[in-house]
Amino acid sequence: APEKTAIDNILQNCKIEDGKKTVRKYSKGFLQGADDFSHSVVMTQQLNQGNESVVAAYKDLVAEFNPKLMILFGIAGSIHEKSKLCDVCIINQVIDYDKRKEGAEGKIEERGSAYRVGAKLLVYINEFFNKHGEFPKFDACENSFDPKFEIRVGPIGSGNAVVGNPASKIKLWLKDFNSKTLAVET
Repeated sequence: APEKTAIDNILQNCKIEDGKKTVRKYSKGFLQGADDFSHSVVMTQQLNQGNESVVAAYKDLVAEFNPKLMILFGIAGSIHEKSKLCDVCIINQVIDYDKRKEGAEGKIEERGSAYRVGAKLLVYINEFFNKHGEFPKFDACENSFDPKFEIRVGPIGSGNAVVGNPASKIKLWLKDFNSKTLAVET
């Protein structure tokens, strides 16, 4: 998967290890932070499509390493008119688009639900944007589609469907649910 390869490529001293308590393989390494601070990173990959597989990967990471912070890294489809290919979305809310009722005549009533990121992480997100501005731009890596990329903060839609249709009703519903929705995770 391209997401795993991308992380493995940026980790310093990246090593692939078998789990001791789980059957997964883990990539372990370091990322250089500010002021010569080094961040220890461990990563695994979900085994199948869907939220159930993400939950299983999360539980396995906790069982093996009990990390202080967990970050979901992946590819999502933009539904925000100002987001471009390679821009980065920092998520402050996850909107579940799977909840709905199918009525007797086949009418679908979308119900959805939203989960906010915890206050502890929001403090760091706000600090980042206070320091760098509302829509900061950074230099992209060599061979990127664009020499710069932008970082935005906002909600993301999530569910079990792969949403590949540009005119998808799910995308339209997500924008109606919250007009600041940045992307849909597939």
